[in-house]
Amino acid sequence: MSAASANSSDAGLRSALGAAGPLGSTVRQLAARLDTDPGRIAASLEQLAGRSEVVRMGRGLWVLREFQELLDRDGCSIPDRLAEEFERDEGIALGTYRGPITFSANQHRPIHRWWPYVQGYSAEFVRDVLESADLRTNAAVLDPFAGSGTTRRR
Repeated sequence: MSAASANSSDAGLRSALGAAGPLGSTVRQLAARLDTDPGRIAASLEQLAGRSEVVRMGRGLWVLREFQELLDRDGCSIPDRLAEEFERDEGIALGTYRGPITFSANQHRPIHRWWPYVQGYSAEFVRDVLESADLRTNAAVLDPFAGSGTTRRR
């Protein structure tokens, strides 16, 4: 690939990441958006990261460097202020949960042992949340996100 072609490709990649804003994009999302091979996108992202133009967040989300920190940006609130606002508006105080939350805590359980998903919850967390809700026996629990079924309670 020529230098001019690489610069054009990088510009398209930066533009796609700019459109994603602070939410960022995965290699797969960028490849689909740019109709390009994911391997090529991954290599370009690594080069851009080497030049500190992009940042990898977690296991695979990429953002432009300008979106790495959001607290100093207009429109971004400080978490404490958001919690106070939520309590004022909804009448519910947010607390801190000290147990495991992600699926990784399920790895050695006979059931609920799946865990490779980024947004999964541990069976212990789900149980504790349900117990804190003080539900009656055989109560139905709505899972608006059609999750994995860990909310069933007997």
